[in-house]
Amino acid sequence: MSDISDTANLPVISLQAEDAEDAVSLSQEAGWNQTPEDWRFMIASGEASGELDDMLSRVARHMQQDVEMLLSVLLSLFGPLMLIIMGGAVFIIVVAILLPIINLNQLVA
Repeated sequence: MSDISDTANLPVISLQAEDAEDAVSLSQEAGWNQTPEDWRFMIASGEASGELDDMLSRVARHMQQDVEMLLSVLLSLFGPLMLIIMGGAVFIIVVAILLPIINLNQLVA
């Protein structure tokens, strides 16, 4: 598990200059419509309590856990899928070898 201090892989959150002048809350920013609702609530709570940096760290940790879980699920599905594909390839090779032998056997008989 990588360290949360590695910020190169975290999404960049930027506010427009006019939004910063109008004092728009980060949790009410229009770009947050695609994020899960619980993350927005956590950010709003951090803004209200003055602990935004801690809440952003928690949100980043949750995002990292979600990505790691998704990757582990996809990688666990890759093994059985590869087994099925390789089994199909072996079946095709075996049929390709046995079919001419069966045809020759029918010609002789």
